[in-house]
Amino acid sequence: MRILFVEGYPLHNDTWYIQPFRALLETAAAYGSVCAVYGSDKHLYKSKKYPAPVLTGPFYREKEAGRTWEEDLYENKYIRRGFLQKDIQALNRAIDEFRPELIIDAGRTTASVCARVHRIPYRTIITGAMYRKHAVRPQYLQDLNRVLSGNGLEQILSLKDLNEYAEKRVVFGPLSADPLPEEIEAVRIGGSFLHDTVETDQNGIAVLLPSSAIGAGKLHRLIQDTFYGAPYPVFAHLSQDYPSAGNVDYSPTMKMNTLKERNIVIHDGNRMIYYECLTRGIPQIVISDGSWCRGWIASCALRNCAGLQIEESELSVASLYETYRRLLSDDYYSRRAEYIKKETASLDRFSSILF
Repeated sequence: MRILFVEGYPLHNDTWYIQPFRALLETAAAYGSVCAVYGSDKHLYKSKKYPAPVLTGPFYREKEAGRTWEEDLYENKYIRRGFLQKDIQALNRAIDEFRPELIIDAGRTTASVCARVHRIPYRTIITGAMYRKHAVRPQYLQDLNRVLSGNGLEQILSLKDLNEYAEKRVVFGPLSADPLPEEIEAVRIGGSFLHDTVETDQNGIAVLLPSSAIGAGKLHRLIQDTFYGAPYPVFAHLSQDYPSAGNVDYSPTMKMNTLKERNIVIHDGNRMIYYECLTRGIPQIVISDGSWCRGWIASCALRNCAGLQIEESELSVASLYETYRRLLSDDYYSRRAEYIKKETASLDRFSSILF
């Protein structure tokens, strides 16, 4: 089978889909499939790559809680006419050249449009954040609806309506981890996206904050003031790189394999980090800005007691250390994380999206 993987939007530096795609590409190749990826040139895969158009800033960031998925994509020009047309043209070229038999999508609106125009089956990875009840202003979808009508497709009232055309919808984790409305049919999957699942008893933490609106310099000082000199190793990844210092190891890349060696992870609501922590039973602290997806992930972690959250506007040395201390000292969170790990292990493997 020929499979084209379509990346989501790298909005606010959140590229959660890279590690799952790498794992899926390897699995698909092992079963004899020929694969390619449509997306950013910056992301490295072993399969053929078709470049997607790239937007340059300045990017709009949500200042208030409750902003919608549609508003975020519209204000950042991903679903405005100019970019939509470039994106559809580039994806159509990729489809014409590669001739896929299946498209796997990570939340890019043009994947639904092009798959339906070319009559190619497609599957999509979703999250409950897409289904939050909210009113969508018509202006956010007017350009997309013009594109849909121009291609002979039905107009929509919200972006989640596009998911209804996928032959399979996939969501990670048990119901408590990422709830969906009862009427939405989706396959729940589990399993690690990483190769080595050997666990250690090393008492360390990971701080992964590449998508935070707080400047990297301020976050660097915050981490140093909070954790430098602590009797445990700290791995940190920010939007900029810094030299390692003492027990704090900074890296310019995410290095997801480091999660195998941590007993607490602090992150900014990245979906893939959240899912991987659930799979491994690692309690987590989510730094939330109230945005449509980061806010959702933080609320899910808090609701299912797999971790705690801190509002980005309230992040300080005192709040970070106190929240870390609470999570570490109360074994209820580690027991809940272990319980969710067992729930996740009982689900279909993540590779089921391929078959």
